[in-house]
Parts: sequence; C-alpha cells; structure tokens
Amino acid sequence: MRQFYIYLTLIYIPIMGTALTDFALGIWILDINQTSKSIKIFTMIWFCQIAPSAFFGPIIGSYIDRYDKKKIIIIGLIISGLCCSILMLLYHHNSLGVLSIYSLVSCTGLANAFIYRAFYVSIPVLVKLRLLIKAHGVLGIFTSINQMVIPILAPVMYKVIGIDMVFIITLLISSITLLIFSTNGFINVPKSKKVSSILDDVRYVLKYTFKNYDYLIMLLFFSVLTFFIGLVEILFTPLILDFSNEYFLGISLFCGGIGGFLGGLLTSRRRKISRPLSTSVNAAIGIALLLIVSLIKVNIYILSFGAFMIFFLFAIISVLRNIFIQTIIPVESLGRVSSLWSSFITIAFPLSFLIAGLITEYILSYSKDLLQIFEEYYPGSDLTTSIILIMALSGFILLILTLYYRFGKKFEHLDKVFASSTFLEI
Repeated sequence: MRQFYIYLTLIYIPIMGTALTDFALGIWILDINQTSKSIKIFTMIWFCQIAPSAFFGPIIGSYIDRYDKKKIIIIGLIISGLCCSILMLLYHHNSLGVLSIYSLVSCTGLANAFIYRAFYVSIPVLVKLRLLIKAHGVLGIFTSINQMVIPILAPVMYKVIGIDMVFIITLLISSITLLIFSTNGFINVPKSKKVSSILDDVRYVLKYTFKNYDYLIMLLFFSVLTFFIGLVEILFTPLILDFSNEYFLGISLFCGGIGGFLGGLLTSRRRKISRPLSTSVNAAIGIALLLIVSLIKVNIYILSFGAFMIFFLFAIISVLRNIFIQTIIPVESLGRVSSLWSSFITIAFPLSFLIAGLITEYILSYSKDLLQIFEEYYPGSDLTTSIILIMALSGFILLILTLYYRFGKKFEHLDKVFASSTFLEI
C-alpha cells in the first residue's frame, strides 16, 4: 500500500490547490456582488469545474485505457498550471471577467478529470483485491480532508492575503507536483489490447451496461442521489453567508469534512463488505430524512450537525460504489466503463449546480407570498428560506426513491454478483 499512499498524496495535492482557487473565486464573486445574480455566477463556477469530467467522461476513459498513465497525469498538471497562471494575470490586470472564469475553470476541471481518472484506473494494480476496501476508504478520507481544509483555508486566505496570493500558492503546488512526477516513475497499468475509435468504445461500454438491466437501475439510483447532494453542496455556502459570515461557513463545512473523513475511515477498517449497494440505499434513506428535518429549525449548529451526518453517509456510499465498480469490471476495460458510468452519475452534479441557481432565483422573484409565511421563522433574508425549502423538497423526493429501492429489493442480484466476484457469501 506504500505506493498507493504516495501516488494518492501526489494526485490530491494539486486537486486541492485547484479547489482552493475555485472556492476563493466563488467567495470573491459573492463578496463583490451580493445579489441573486451572484448566486447564479457562484453556482456556474462549480458547474464549470465538474461539467467537463461528466460530459467528456467517455472520451477521457478511452484515452486513459490506450495511453501511458504517467504522461496523461503530467500533461494534465501542465494544463492546470497554465490555467491558474492565466487567471492570476487577468486578475492582476483587472481583466478577470465572468466568461474568462467560466472557460478557465472548465479547462482546469477537464485537466483534473484526466489526472484523477488515470490514477483511479491504477488502483487495482497498486493494491491487491483484498485491500480495495481499505484503498477506497483512504481515498474517501482524502476527499473528506479536501472538504475540511478548503472551506476553512479559502475564506481565511481570501480575507487575509487576497485572492492573488491564492493563485500563486495554487501555481506553486501544481509546479512542485509536476516536478516530482516528471522525475519519478509510475506503475505499469495494462492498456486496452484492442485499438478502436472512441465511438467503438462507447458502443462497447453501452453493450457491457445493457447486458445487465440491473446496471441501469444502479446508475439511475446513484445519479439521482448525486443530484440532490449537489443541490445541498452548492447552496450550503450562500445559505450560511446569508445569515452568518465566512468563518462560520468554514466551521460548518469543516464539520461536513469531518463527517466524510469518519465515514471513509469507518469503511476502510471493514475487512469485508457483502452488500455494498443495499447498504448504500440504507445510508441514502438517512440523508433524505436529514434534508426533510431541515424544515423544523435552522441555525449554525443544526446546519453543522446536518453537514456532518450527510457527508458521513455520502462518504460511505461513495466508497461502497467505487469498490463495487472496481471489483466487477476487468482492469483493461476499467477506464472506458468506469468513465462512462461515472459520467452518467456525476453529470448530475453540474446539472444540480446549474439548476440550483435558477430555482433559487425563481423562488426569490416569483414566490414572495410563500416566502412571507416563513419570514420570521428562519434567520437571514428570503434567500435562506428559499434554500431551506429546496433542501426539504429534495429530501422528500429522495426518500420516496430510496424506499422504492429498499422495499423493492432492486440491488439484491447485483450484491450477489459482487459477492461471487469477491468469493463471499450472502
């Protein structure tokens, strides 16, 4: 596992640097333009960060299956560093506009997608099958550390040293990582033996997916869950800032990161998992109930606890999903299949970011009578009320879906497929 830890650290350092820049840009937008329009811009920044990996997943997977993983990572680091440099120069010359932010954040998101996916398909080679649970638990822990550190660092660094210094720090992180990867080797990951076009790869993955109808049921479940998690994640920042400040925002998101950290840690310590998908459904029911109870009362402490529990449960779900995928898919096809599956699931993230801003703006503009009912019930302005209503409605819809999967036993067959692949009994 030593190699896994080293490469995981090297991969996540520049990804955290990019997240630091994007979060600081979002705070900057909210700071200079405190209107409903700024909420839309804020959500669009996150949309641009995640959308490339979702929409171009099949292309990313095809290239990763064909080419050297180390070269892909190095090229991705170079592109990410160049984008950060351009952002810094535009800001320095007071020319950093909305369109330039959208385009450069999208480019960085695409580069990071190649970097992460190249590492992701290498995990089954870096660790033995029996250690996949531990490896993905650790991966979840790193994701949670990202969620803990960035929300605290970005607002504080933005206030103390300014966004221009955030650009410089991100650029240094990317440069150091690039130097280390360029001067060291990387493990040999099997490439696809068959050279085919991207269209052929898409056909291959679709055929692989449709041969088992249960795969589609699984992808739909995780996609809908991801959509509602995305709504909560993107609206959490403007929700807190509407009735509090950047420092309490950092504390609340830190609690969410702690939850994710503990969720990943708990899962990584399991020696075996026999029902990954059924367990995911049970965890999703818990998330739905937490969103619904947000209607009862809202303050910084309740939201911090809610963030802790939601990210705790979602971290467990993410680890279980990745373990399932990497167990049942052959290594030589993992890039193509996992990328298209991941695109189907994660495309819900950018869509939720895009829709969140539009729904919030619509409620603020056309639902004044509804908002007046809750005028004295929640803190902050009408924005807080709008976001709470969106979260509660998301919880109700998610609860109906998860109960359908739970009592319909939709994942019973796939859990048996997983068990047979890992020589376990259900």
